[in-house]
Amino acid sequence: GDREMAAAFEAAGFDAWDVTTSDLLAGRVSLARFRGVAFVGGFSHADVFGSAKGWAGVIRGSPALSRAFAAFFARADTFSLGVCNGAQLMTILGVVPTADGGGEEASESRPRFIDNASGRFESRLASVTILPSPAVMLRGLAGSTMGVWVAHGEGRAHFPGGSLQADSVRSRGLAPVRYVDDAGAVTDQYPFCPNGSPHGIASFCSPDGRHLAMMPHPERLFTQWQWPWQPEHWRALPASPWLRMFQNARAWCDETPAVAAEAMRDLSAAMTAAVPRPLVPVVATSASEAAAAGGAGGDADAMATHVPAAAAAAANLVGVDAMDGDGARARAIRAAAPRAM
Repeated sequence: GDREMAAAFEAAGFDAWDVTTSDLLAGRVSLARFRGVAFVGGFSHADVFGSAKGWAGVIRGSPALSRAFAAFFARADTFSLGVCNGAQLMTILGVVPTADGGGEEASESRPRFIDNASGRFESRLASVTILPSPAVMLRGLAGSTMGVWVAHGEGRAHFPGGSLQADSVRSRGLAPVRYVDDAGAVTDQYPFCPNGSPHGIASFCSPDGRHLAMMPHPERLFTQWQWPWQPEHWRALPASPWLRMFQNARAWCDETPAVAAEAMRDLSAAMTAAVPRPLVPVVATSASEAAAAGGAGGDADAMATHVPAAAAAAANLVGVDAMDGDGARARAIRAAAPRAM
């Protein structure tokens, strides 16, 4: 997950850093220097307490890390992408679609992803269509219908507030990616919709469009050779249409001024007072298991309860920096990145 994601962002002209939650907890890496964060797929904490709940608990259980993410999401010059387990995390944290950023108490009332209707892990190529939305990464893609890989056990969109909540999200364009059948019609019917998601919902975005969470994996189809099948006339394209998502993020960074370092410090200081200590106990893997999990998304079989946040497992995320970083390499990647459309 993390390597595919990093490769997709690098192909679009970013410097991609592979960062674990443990790195952030230990203070080895700061979110303040990044323009974007990608929360990647993988079964963090083995999904023992539900998809991404352990990962979210680690973040909430650390006041410093909670403040760091709150400050990052509040900056006007940042974006984020969550895929699969990362998408589930973003809904639990309140980044999408409500962008309320509330605590654990609010999680149960927010739209989120739950168990597939089939009760099984579903992995295959599905077809989706992209609807008009404020999502930065989906600019210019509305009206597109194309294949995308899915691989999840908990991808069904759930609206605790019922149809009124679902209608509100849809009417504002905050559920932009939908599963479709062979005729290209949005559907919630299996097997076209792999999880039974109402209205075929496969994604959520924030009202301002900077944050996007989706259950399918566009990073697994950003090059032409990754497609198991595609229409004959697509084979002449210089790049996969999904690369356009990542190029859109790069273009947005170029047109959006970066927040000055002084402003970042001021914002972080303000968020320190604004974010209370989470009320939930932290449930995470032990430090030894975290070391064993390494960069594998925190997949550890054994679980320890109520361990300190500092001993949390290493759930992966990719920080992406639109600045030159290591210079020549970043510029060469940008120059070589093909246009998707």
